[in-house]
Amino acid sequence: MRGRFTASGGVAIVGYAHSPVSRKARMGLGPLALRTISEAVSDAGLSLEQIDGFTTGALFPSAGGRAPTDGVEVVTADWVVEQLRVQPRWLCGFQGIGQICGAVILAANAVASGAADHVVVHRAMYNPSGSYHANPMTHAEGAAQWTAPHGYWGPPAQIAFAYMEYMQRYGARREDLGRLVVQAREAGSKLPWSHWHENPISLDDYMNARMIADPISVLDCDIPINGVAAFVLTSAERARDLPHRPVHVAGFAQGHSAPDNGVDPWSLDEMMEGGQQVARQLWESS
Repeated sequence: MRGRFTASGGVAIVGYAHSPVSRKARMGLGPLALRTISEAVSDAGLSLEQIDGFTTGALFPSAGGRAPTDGVEVVTADWVVEQLRVQPRWLCGFQGIGQICGAVILAANAVASGAADHVVVHRAMYNPSGSYHANPMTHAEGAAQWTAPHGYWGPPAQIAFAYMEYMQRYGARREDLGRLVVQAREAGSKLPWSHWHENPISLDDYMNARMIADPISVLDCDIPINGVAAFVLTSAERARDLPHRPVHVAGFAQGHSAPDNGVDPWSLDEMMEGGQQVARQLWESS
């Protein structure tokens, strides 16, 4: 068996808060993050003075290659600490793919190791101006020289290859995969803070949606939004003295593999194999 999360069940989520999600924010992202973090801490039955650990994932969704400003387009844990004028025992950030998952893993390890007693994990998302995932290149080099000049850029075009390969291999149709999108949208429409609250879609809506990169339509894509979520993690032992029933962390897993062809993205086989490996690691960990 591979490495096991030895603190399984020993770390717990004890509080959370979620701001409204919108396309255009009425409040700056920095102040919104501070307010949401404060609400999460209060929800956990704690005070800000008791929080001694902060972490986040502050990767900025692509928007024309513009450099983000901390506290405006992104909100790092460092910025939060500076604004709150606190001196934490533990401060960290996650900058890979899988922002929330990575930050939660960092927080769980910090609590399990004793590096911090109470850790806030937040994620702040910003809707920039300009085209989403626009290509800022004026020239292409390296692996991108074989793809970007032909319009092969960004997640929609990249995932379209695997999507098409899946349909050809398994005899699936867009209608079959579209039902997954419809179900996901239905679930999202039930969340009070969701941008899609009370706004589900039908399969006809999906099939008639504007095509982005065949067979990927606009309804297969995420959208840039403004919003913040925050969670508080602590030990299972401390959680017994707090007001809410805790959610315990049983285990976690991460994975990353480079495409065999040296050019993004992965093939369908590479995506499936990578997912299976992470799933096995998660099962062994938990």
